[in-house]
Amino acid sequence: MCGIFAYRGDRNAAEIVFNGLQGLQYRGYDSWGIAMIGSSGLKVKKDIGALPSSISGLTKSSLAIGHTRWATHGAVTKSNSHPHTSCDNRFVVVHNGIIENFKEMKLTLSGTHNFTSATDTELIVHYLEEKVPIYGIQEALNKLTQKMIGHSAFVVIDCLTEKMYAFRRLANARSCR
Repeated sequence: MCGIFAYRGDRNAAEIVFNGLQGLQYRGYDSWGIAMIGSSGLKVKKDIGALPSSISGLTKSSLAIGHTRWATHGAVTKSNSHPHTSCDNRFVVVHNGIIENFKEMKLTLSGTHNFTSATDTELIVHYLEEKVPIYGIQEALNKLTQKMIGHSAFVVIDCLTEKMYAFRRLANARSCR
């Protein structure tokens, strides 16, 4: 079962998220990953299999997201593990759920995006990469979530502004912050 953990604050976000993912291990998963923003910019660590007892190179950061994945779209591979980043590394996302119409949504993207996974999740960052320059982040997120079909929850970081956005859709409810 997938799990998301995110933190923004004064403590070391990467360590807090790593510890949070350790607490989610009882749920079962096949891969894991962490994205953190530190003084040297965005850093992503991810792999298949069990979360190790420690990770070298956790950057001191005030903003981080993490994920444990149970494969639905795409095989159990490192490239399918979350987090996923946009081509320009501006956006990074972790996602639980299924975007039922991701193939149709992918076809609506006009830019050339380098999809590096077989997941539905990666659509989110490429959509934002293309639409944020046109609409701004909040409107692009609203347009994205209105088009998505299926039960979903995700956290995305805009690395340019170092802001974090969260979305969830449970049954017929919708919430974006």
